[in-house]
Amino acid sequence: VSRLLARARIHGSAGAPRPSTPRAPGASRGASALAALGESRGLKWTLDVGEEFAAPIDGHDLMELVGALAENAAKWATATVRIAASGAGANWTLVVEDDGPGIPAGQRVHALERGLGLDPDRSGSGLGLAIAQDIAAAYGGTVHLDASALGGLRVSVVFTDGP
Repeated sequence: VSRLLARARIHGSAGAPRPSTPRAPGASRGASALAALGESRGLKWTLDVGEEFAAPIDGHDLMELVGALAENAAKWATATVRIAASGAGANWTLVVEDDGPGIPAGQRVHALERGLGLDPDRSGSGLGLAIAQDIAAAYGGTVHLDASALGGLRVSVVFTDGP
């Protein structure tokens, strides 16, 4: 239900002018939430977002996007989660990666399917990556899943103003 409500809110604002969310307030709130989440599991969180960074996306949607990806990374990480954002204006990238087991290349496309958890032994709804994909798509972004240099999964959300 919460996923459907989020989709309705995001898609309901699709024709509205795009606000710009500056790094400082969003990153500060996000960093505090991540620190609390990480402490419970003993995870090390790295946040690499420049002071000048501003995303042309609603602040709530940005927090929802980062939250869905961070929660997914925390679920699978063994010790480390790294979050980075770079770019300017309509061309920017958000990357969330972890040092967990990752996802084999052949299964990555299925990880973006709604409600499909890839590991039946792990709790969760299987919606985190699908929610991130919905938010990214509402703002013209794409989600890419790759192997992380940390050893686990690297999720890149890429926004561009052209093809």
